[in-house]
This record gives sequence, structure tokens and C-alpha cells, in this order.
Amino acid sequence: MCKQAPFFIMKNLILILFLSSSLLAFGQYKSEIKTTYANSTFTTNASIMVACDSKTAVNTIEDFIAQFVGDPNRLFEWALKGVGKSDDESHNEVLLILKEADYDKLTGKSRLIIDVDVAGVMNLKDQVVESKITEVFENDGGYRVHVDVFYSNSLLKKADGIFFVKPISETKTELRVQFNIRFGWFFNIFITQKRYRNLFEWRCDGFMVNMKNEMERRYSKKVGKK
Repeated sequence: MCKQAPFFIMKNLILILFLSSSLLAFGQYKSEIKTTYANSTFTTNASIMVACDSKTAVNTIEDFIAQFVGDPNRLFEWALKGVGKSDDESHNEVLLILKEADYDKLTGKSRLIIDVDVAGVMNLKDQVVESKITEVFENDGGYRVHVDVFYSNSLLKKADGIFFVKPISETKTELRVQFNIRFGWFFNIFITQKRYRNLFEWRCDGFMVNMKNEMERRYSKKVGKK
């Protein structure tokens, strides 16, 4: 069982970790982020270039997934460092408190038990979130991981996150993520497009930068050993 830790899921992680074709002002974030809203679904795409080979990027994502379903609290030491509870209370209007996590390797399904804290509105205890993880290795050397979240009630109807690794050269890789979230009737009222961006996009950017830093750290260490 995991110790309690603040964990914002739109994600996993993302959890995933987030208006109609709105683009953030240039320079606000270190990664490229765009959020759209259509058919009651928020879709956030983010990308960042990483100075490492694709194998290092894939291994880093595999470690992220393994810890996300097995020991999520460890992610706050690197992948989710600085993206939990914010000093800016406007970023904390919705928080998920992770209480327990387990993973079945045979089925690829994980199970999280969380508390949902909506500031000044409600606090829901022991909500069960299940997800299924699928990995695909592309013929062109690319890599894709799909995290499909099953959790349907008045708060959340559907959510999924997709990680993409695209090799650009032997020492350069593109990391992309896509998060799709469809809220239940309560959050459809509470979560406006502006509020959604305020809650999620800075966390998504922080996650992307953390992953980039870890991939480059690992690659530098690997190259240094040669």
C-alpha cells in the first residue's frame, strides 16, 4: 500500500495529468502544449525535443509506467516532481489524494484508490480508478503507450493518455503525449475551459520537462560509460 500523497490525475500519472483550439502564449511553457475542447472532451497535446537516443526514452517511459502502477509515490521524486500541490491555490481547486495502488501484469490492468478533493465543494473518499496499459513498438523505431482509464460517475466519464516516442536521429528524440478527458455532469459544470487549463497545463509542462531531464540524464550517463 502506498503512503498518501497529493496526485493530480488527468493523468497518470496520469492519471494524466487539461477550449476550442486555444494555443498558449509563446514562451509561457518549456514544452509545446495545446488544449482543445470538442464533443464534451478536453484533449491536451504536448511535445518536447530530447537530447537522447530513442532507446533511453523508451526505457524511461517504461520505468514511469512501472512505478505509476506499482509505487506511484516514487514518481514525485522525478517524473512528477513539483507538479502535485501548488503554492498557487488556484492550481489546487481539484486534487486527487492517492491512497493505494496495485497492478496485474497478466492483464495489464492497474487499480488505484484515491480521495477526490474539490476545494470548498466536496471531498469524495475511496474512489476506485482502474486502467489498462498497452505498449506498441512501431516499425519505424517509434514507441507508443496507451493508458486507458475506467472510471464512470458524476465526476469523470472517460480518460486516457498516450505517450509517443519518435526517433529523430541517433542522439535526438521527440517525446509527445496526448490526454483525453471527458467529465461527468458535475465537473462539466464546475470545470470551465479556463479552469481546466489553469489546473492541468502547467502540470503537463512540468511533467514533460521532468521526463526530458531524466532521459537526458540517463543518456549522458550511458554515453559517459562508453
